[in-house]
Amino acid sequence: MKTDDLINVLASGVVEVDRTMVRRRFAKALLCGVAGSLLVMSIVFGFRHDLASVARTGVFWAKLAFPSAISLGALLTIERVGRPGARIGLTWCFLVLPFLVVSVAG
Repeated sequence: MKTDDLINVLASGVVEVDRTMVRRRFAKALLCGVAGSLLVMSIVFGFRHDLASVARTGVFWAKLAFPSAISLGALLTIERVGRPGARIGLTWCFLVLPFLVVSVAG
């Protein structure tokens, strides 16, 4: 098969791609990952009986906000990287920002 024939064969079955497919797949994977990690964590460690009182402290929310901010930045960056031809732009700043905030706070 020659190159021109291959191009014609590949171009003959062109269908429109759903532009929101990447976002939906990442959202589904993120939800499955969160649900799975909560399940495994509850099986291995169990639940704290004093979780309501601990949730009123700032350290609890800081420990929750740091990985959440990193995962949000990673999600935005990976969504851009997963698209051919898309520019990353300043999405890498969302990955660096949580680390900068923690280093300045420390």
